[in-house]
Amino acid sequence: MTRTGRIVIWIVGAAAFTGAAALTFSHGSEGAPGRLAPYRFPIAAPGDLEGEIRSLEARVSRDPSGALDRAALASLLLKKARASSDAGDFRAARDRARQSLDLLPNDNPGALMTLAGIAEAGHDFAEASRLAREVLKQRPGHPEALALGVTAGLGVGAWDDALRAAEELSDRLPTMGSRTLLALALESRGRDLEAGHAYRAAIAAEDLGEAEGSAWARALFARHFMRLGGLSEARDLLNEALRIVPEHPQALGLLAELEAREGQAEVAVGLYARAYRQTRDPHFLVDWAVTEAGRGHRVEAETRFREAEGRLRKEIAAGEFGHRGELAHLLLHRGRPEDLPEALDLARDEARRRRDLETLENLAWALSRSGQWREARAAVLEALASGARRPDLYRRAAEIERALGNVTRARAFEVAAASVTRPPASSP
Repeated sequence: MTRTGRIVIWIVGAAAFTGAAALTFSHGSEGAPGRLAPYRFPIAAPGDLEGEIRSLEARVSRDPSGALDRAALASLLLKKARASSDAGDFRAARDRARQSLDLLPNDNPGALMTLAGIAEAGHDFAEASRLAREVLKQRPGHPEALALGVTAGLGVGAWDDALRAAEELSDRLPTMGSRTLLALALESRGRDLEAGHAYRAAIAAEDLGEAEGSAWARALFARHFMRLGGLSEARDLLNEALRIVPEHPQALGLLAELEAREGQAEVAVGLYARAYRQTRDPHFLVDWAVTEAGRGHRVEAETRFREAEGRLRKEIAAGEFGHRGELAHLLLHRGRPEDLPEALDLARDEARRRRDLETLENLAWALSRSGQWREARAAVLEALASGARRPDLYRRAAEIERALGNVTRARAFEVAAASVTRPPASSP
């Protein structure tokens, strides 16, 4: 399983909710609108995030007591950090938010939400949730604080809590972002038919000026179809996302995964390269390497693995924003026996911070490769207890049961994996 399909909700969820996950990508391309979810607004020029940051920095330097300007600057720096995945950008955002709170410790929800977003990016979900609750005490119904309750719940495996928060948010504020988060929460509980309806409702609720959020929602809807076997629908949605935001990294990565699944490895590696150029996110390098390895290009694969490994180790050494689970995933895919102990340690460490589906599957894989089949079974069954209908999880469970000698149970999971197909009402 490649990781591109795992769009990182705990980082981008609240950002897409506000309609501005990454304002530095180019917008708009010519071409016919998509069939399934055509974008009905004129495609505007992109915002100038760097220009906005420079302007606010100048205002902050002129006014040492400007708490709200510092909060606004911190929010923009967090948007930049989400786009770049750069630890330095996250730290700069945190510094400005703390300066703002020093100047205005009460009724400063913008600075608190920036700190909550930074905590979430570092997988400190308890601190992120605490800060969101503090915001809700000051501003009941604050949409970003409610949205964080969804993404944090999904991050720690609190599936029911996440769904309740998503339903409350969608009821209070039925926007594209809130309905997209509802779809994600429904997917986590295996309620795929309802999730498909929620994605459609999200796109129906989109508004002018939400280009990044519109592309993000379509990318997630495409991933939904890909998991259920609807590849033509997924392609249509991804092409439309890329018509709206031509270099949208998640859409590029998912389209690359789709091309690889359909045997177009050369096209896939080109798309992964484009996604990586946009974000410098090493998980695109890992998927690129896996695709190269799959077509027998061992030298190219090892080059990408080494580049991704270097970036991931540098991030981990730099502090709390490193991606231990991604490094474990890389080591497992590369398949060198000498890497297994470290991969297992990393997977265990990540699972102490997060209990989302991908983290649990990664842990089950590392335990399986290490011959610890009973622990591996516990990890994959915890993931399946969410109710999520994921072929990759069913296949992992089947492998584990077969290794434990439970042939009947293994066959049942294999049948379950094969039976995950597109629900009829999700079709156009």
